[in-house]
Amino acid sequence: IAAVREAFEESGILLARHKENRGAEAPLVGSDIAERLSPHRAAIDRRDESFLALMAQHDLVLALDSLVHFGHWITPTMMPKRFDTHFYLAATPPGQVAEQDGRETTEAVWLGPQQALDMEAAETATIIFPTRMNLGKLAETPNTAAALERFATEKVVTVLPVVGKDEDGAPRLHIPDE
Repeated sequence: IAAVREAFEESGILLARHKENRGAEAPLVGSDIAERLSPHRAAIDRRDESFLALMAQHDLVLALDSLVHFGHWITPTMMPKRFDTHFYLAATPPGQVAEQDGRETTEAVWLGPQQALDMEAAETATIIFPTRMNLGKLAETPNTAAALERFATEKVVTVLPVVGKDEDGAPRLHIPDE
């Protein structure tokens, strides 16, 4: 539920169905509904308004089945601020277009995973380590459908980087080979 709420808050993408159209094969809501509810994004982000109450008011149910659990990263133990983050994949509902919220996301662009990695290699983009690793994993698939199919069946490995040393004795973070 948090993943669907965050996608809506930060990008305006709404993974939901009309209440009368429950079920995995039922279509997701289109841009008309996402745009109509978009003015509520900031209030939901501030916790002034309930996301689930908004869904109920508009006879919508969350399309939790559209999410594929893709990754699980935990911040190294030596960090002063730690996160335990799960990553999900979902196809964007037809017609919906992402629009940044201006607070947590300040730029919205559609890029393929390899294009983003190439931009970082060319030093025209900065990508944090977990995102870079997730993009590398995604770049192994040719398109959204293939990524959803592949990662729906793969085990999610919890990644907790551990401080160690490289072959020259320099400090280095190590992650599981998987």
